Amino acid sequence: MISQNEGVRCQMNDDNPGTFQIRQKISEVFGGECTMNDDLLLKRYRMTSDGDLIVIVR
Repeated sequence: MISQNEGVRCQMNDDNPGTFQIRQKISEVFGGECTMNDDLLLKRYRMTSDGDLIVIVR
């Protein structure tokens, strides 16, 4: 689950298409904008080749 208060609002980095796709999928699945920075986002989420969102739980 995504915390609405987690992270700092930052601009999307168009240099990394992976983060853009993850942000789109998070918005679609959870119904809200993802405000995590790119490094944290890539540590916690992945996308499959089929477009499914994977949440990394540690």
